[in-house]
Amino acid sequence: MFRSIVGGLFILISLAFSSLAQAGSWSAETEGGGSEKSASFASQYLFYNGEHGNALARYYYVEDELERGEFAAGPTWHLGPTEVQIQVGVTTLDQAMTAILVVAPIAGHTVVYVGDAKTSWIGEAHTFYQKMWIALSEDETWQVRLEDFLVDGVNEYALLGVEYRFHLLEGKVELFVAPFYDLDNKELGGQGGLRLLNW
Repeated sequence: MFRSIVGGLFILISLAFSSLAQAGSWSAETEGGGSEKSASFASQYLFYNGEHGNALARYYYVEDELERGEFAAGPTWHLGPTEVQIQVGVTTLDQAMTAILVVAPIAGHTVVYVGDAKTSWIGEAHTFYQKMWIALSEDETWQVRLEDFLVDGVNEYALLGVEYRFHLLEGKVELFVAPFYDLDNKELGGQGGLRLLNW
């Protein structure tokens, strides 16, 4: 854990210096939720997005199961209308993490994809998490939301749902609710939270 914390602090210090060297914006997200039979969770993100680089810090908690900090940073590429971000970092549970974020317009709809792989260096489980949003409306108020989580190659859950966003302060603040159905565990659930965007 000590090496993970040191690595995380190094990433945050590098982020602080990089933010002085280039224009960028900060965003944050607080989210919570759960389902009929599964444990509830809470997640808090802090993002930095610069012209050519990005970084994140995250706190993640699952009731009676997990408590973890995550720190990562990496390059950002603008490929025409598509943006691609890569993050490489560590967690406080002695894991290496590699993540990708892709934002692309497809057939007139904004599609956002997140892939997040975590590999333990102390013999614990390896995980792979995926999430996708597909905007249904031009103002992105309504979204189809898909999530999938693998632990050592075995599916833990596969969520299919919708997300509704309340836009405030000219889009700088966003409240959201996201009911879902877990296709693997055959149960209903929901998530909700608050986003602060591009400050």
